[in-house]
Amino acid sequence: MTQTRITTDTPSISSVGIYFCVCMDVQAITLNRCYRFQIKGYTSINPARSHITLTSCKKGIISNIRLIAPGESPNTDGIDISASRDIQVLNSFIATGNVLI
Repeated sequence: MTQTRITTDTPSISSVGIYFCVCMDVQAITLNRCYRFQIKGYTSINPARSHITLTSCKKGIISNIRLIAPGESPNTDGIDISASRDIQVLNSFIATGNVLI
């Protein structure tokens, strides 16, 4: 298996495995079928929809992130997790208008 890593100044995303998909638009991350991934040091403020979306992912660690949206923001979920398992969210700040996790 190969390791895929996307890194910006401080935040980073990495994953090990065959299936790895990262879609980053304005301020949102979508991971689909990722195995042993990490998201560290990511900050998202007031995106158009969910800050982070995980679908069919396994053994992931999300740490030291900040997700912020005003209380009146429509449909700004913090982290949407579906059909995934063994996901840890550690040492993070999430203040969003709708669903936190």
